[in-house]
Amino acid sequence: MISQPHLSRPSPLQWGLSIVAALNCFVVVTVFAFNNTPDFPQGLLSFWPFPMIYFMEIISIGIIGLIATIKAQQEGKSNWPAALWISSGILLTFVILGSWTIGFFLFPALVCYLILGINIDRKIGGDIPRQLVIFVIAGICQAVLVLVTFFG
Repeated sequence: MISQPHLSRPSPLQWGLSIVAALNCFVVVTVFAFNNTPDFPQGLLSFWPFPMIYFMEIISIGIIGLIATIKAQQEGKSNWPAALWISSGILLTFVILGSWTIGFFLFPALVCYLILGINIDRKIGGDIPRQLVIFVIAGICQAVLVLVTFFG
């Protein structure tokens, strides 16, 4: 007989961190778009392609973090926690490269996703050193993407 994987729900701390991070991503993008567009929301087309693609990416990171938090709990030892580490790496790039603009305000989401990644990996017995490598690679890839689009 095949046993069902242990299904559990995120703890209140994990829910809280995940929701704070997702809301932080959404609110920061919304505030920056609103403050930089006098005729919001019609003026958002003037943001295409950049920074609108970055804005959509940041909002997507918030949504993916919520999904990863839930799925990592339900599926036991899976690769879902890696999504939290990847999200953290991408946000780290925005925090560093956008430190004078949007980056400073995304720092809370970065910290929340790092804490979530560590917490969930410890809970399910994940490989934290491997996740740190994923974190660094995600940050480097995002930095290359940002710099190529900026200078290219």
